[in-house]
Amino acid sequence: MKSEFWNVAVAIFTIISPIVACWQVHNTKKISKLDMRLKNYKIIQDEKEKEVKKRFDKVDRSGKFIPYFVLKLNSKKIRLENGRYILPIQIVNVGKGTAVNVGLRKYDTDDFIITKEGKAYYVYDYLNYSYACEKDAITFEITTEEEKNINNIVQFKIVFSDLIGNWYEQEFSFIYDTIFVHGFSRDMESKRPKKIDEDFNDILGGIYSQV
Repeated sequence: MKSEFWNVAVAIFTIISPIVACWQVHNTKKISKLDMRLKNYKIIQDEKEKEVKKRFDKVDRSGKFIPYFVLKLNSKKIRLENGRYILPIQIVNVGKGTAVNVGLRKYDTDDFIITKEGKAYYVYDYLNYSYACEKDAITFEITTEEEKNINNIVQFKIVFSDLIGNWYEQEFSFIYDTIFVHGFSRDMESKRPKKIDEDFNDILGGIYSQV
């Protein structure tokens, strides 16, 4: 009886062993294929990340998608209030990139608006937006004391960052006079933005605060 039992057991083991072995081999192959797929996926993802970084680097180097503002001034909107001229200033983003964290930046003299003639101008109403997509406009107002014979080259500059964290500075200048054109002269300049590599706190410290 025992002999027959062991014969049957041996026979069953003989049949099952190859099946188990095949299953183990098959399972091992599946795991190996899965590992290979995961490795390939990781390699593909790494390559994609490298490609994206290359594109951003290329964009940054070429300046193709850097925000770029130009002055747009309208003499008809200048007004006189309580013995002071109020000058509306508009800058329009004509670049291909979105600008964020836009703010007026002070000069070494601690002034945000300067003139070559030394006449004082101040911020009257601050920027209505701190960001600008393509073709968006940002406006603010500056003021100066009323005089009969004003002919000033007025300068100001802004800072802003793009969507990948690069910071830029851009300077503007225009002529305001009450002698010849009685308003803004057509002679205005919007310099190209220049990238700045400064400490973040230094950048923030130079931005106009309304507090």
